[in-house]
Amino acid sequence: MNFFLFPERPLEAVDRLTITRQTIMRVAREHDLHTTFHSRSVPGTAGNGAHVHLLRRGD
Repeated sequence: MNFFLFPERPLEAVDRLTITRQTIMRVAREHDLHTTFHSRSVPGTAGNGAHVHLLRRGD
């Protein structure tokens, strides 16, 4: 699953990312699901998470 956040100033972007991840984990728990943001949650398989794309604008 991917999720997208609108561009913000650096500190606000980090705060928003942290809050979003915490919210996803809380909602999953409420539905008896487990979620992780580990880059490789199952040893020996391809990694698929824990990356962030950054966009720099201006000089």
